[in-house]
Amino acid sequence: MKRIISVILCAILMLGVCTSAYAWGESVEDQYNKAIGLLKDSQYSEAAESFSALGGYCDAPRYEMYCKAILAAQDGMYGTAVQNLSSLNGFFDSALLVSYYSALSYETAEEFEKASTLLQEISLFKDSSQRLEKYPELILQRDYRMADQNEQANMLDTALDGFRSLGSYSDSTERVEIILEKINERDYQSALTYEEKSDYENALVIFSALGHYSDSADHVTFVREKINERDYQKAIGYEEQGDYASAYDGFIALGSYMDCVQRAAAVQQRANYAKGIEAISSGAYSEAYEIFGALGDYEDSVEKNYVLGVSNFASLKTVAEGVATFEFHSSYGLVNLNENTMIAPQWESIGKFVDGLAVATKNEMYGVVNLKGEVIMNYVMEDISDYQDGICTVAVENESYSSYRDPFYLYGLMDANGTLLGTPQWEILGDSNNNYSSWASSETPIFTEDRIIVGNENGYGLINRKGEIAVETKYNEIRPISNGLYAVSNGDKWGFMDVDGGIVIPLKYDRVVSFAADGFADVCFQGEWRIIDKEDNLIYFK
Repeated sequence: MKRIISVILCAILMLGVCTSAYAWGESVEDQYNKAIGLLKDSQYSEAAESFSALGGYCDAPRYEMYCKAILAAQDGMYGTAVQNLSSLNGFFDSALLVSYYSALSYETAEEFEKASTLLQEISLFKDSSQRLEKYPELILQRDYRMADQNEQANMLDTALDGFRSLGSYSDSTERVEIILEKINERDYQSALTYEEKSDYENALVIFSALGHYSDSADHVTFVREKINERDYQKAIGYEEQGDYASAYDGFIALGSYMDCVQRAAAVQQRANYAKGIEAISSGAYSEAYEIFGALGDYEDSVEKNYVLGVSNFASLKTVAEGVATFEFHSSYGLVNLNENTMIAPQWESIGKFVDGLAVATKNEMYGVVNLKGEVIMNYVMEDISDYQDGICTVAVENESYSSYRDPFYLYGLMDANGTLLGTPQWEILGDSNNNYSSWASSETPIFTEDRIIVGNENGYGLINRKGEIAVETKYNEIRPISNGLYAVSNGDKWGFMDVDGGIVIPLKYDRVVSFAADGFADVCFQGEWRIIDKEDNLIYFK
């Protein structure tokens, strides 16, 4: 129904147009031809109005847009003109005009190169050829003006490039010379500033580039001397610090400056010696052997080369700085490259060195040796743990409690001098305990607040780092300290004590969980679980 109404309305509109035309004695076709005539006469405004009055007759709407696009271009609105003409899809000469007006848009923006590319494709259209003839001069004028502006803005390098590209145009050659002088003066002042700040490398680069400008050549000589003097003193500093490799590199880099050749030769052996020491530190013993061999009798190179010779038949294994073990015929020896000593293979095993001490075994018994292979504790222990903070755990067999299959051990502490801290008397010491195997289980002692848990036939207690009893062995069980308190049991009830054995919370609970980091603990009282704080205050029931 809407479509029928629309058709009727269109018919009425056309009838009205025709009636109006006939009333004036002019048909629609006459009006159309008249509009075409106005277009041909370049009366675009009147033509646009005439085509608009024709409504949708024939291709009047496209002619109307065409005329309006040209009017927009005449007003310098090339973007609008190009947009409208592009929408006409090649109607009449709109495609040519799109290229033409796009070129004019570029021309307005002084982008003559882009405008030229477009106009060359339509050189016979309108005044394209005449415009193309003007562009070379316009480009020169534009580039000259831009170069001048860059010079005024003190953008000298950009301005120089601009005037150079202009060749002999106008006074460009003279402007190049003027700008070169300005650049040289600018760079000269910059180089002087670097020189004053002792930034000699940057100063040297600029003065060298300036060539014979002013006294730049003299400054080059002066700055080079400063650099050489500075680097010479730096190389001497390296030599005095014992960094011979850096000193050698420094003197070599200075070439024939002063006595650098002689100094380089003097530190070369020191540099190689340092490389040998570095090879030892990194465990590259074969490399170190070759280096010290080549050094001959320089310092202790002969001794080091002799000690390192063991690497020819056995693999050295680093155990401490400058110290390594080696295995030969199922026995272990020790090489101390700091002392140039070698201990012949005599140990069944050597543990890791901690604080300069290591556990070693001989005849299936444990002892302690230092980095020189000296015996700190004789081989009389069934087991010795690794050291921690100068203390280790030792184990001795209690033959009265041992059976044929199950040895029984007692544990104690020993210091870094091999001195026992009290008599080994504990069946349990920290994590060390009888595991009823053929070997003792002596774990590294871990002290907390200068205390460690011990146990014997009487019960559990605490000792300090001197092996002295801090809390008597009277408890049925002691749990590791947590948040400053030990959970302790008398076999029936649980409570909490401090590091000195003071009962902080009475032994009245059926079961407990150690205090957490937040200062609270779970406890069971008469079958009910609750939470308490470290003052035994009830927090809440669970």
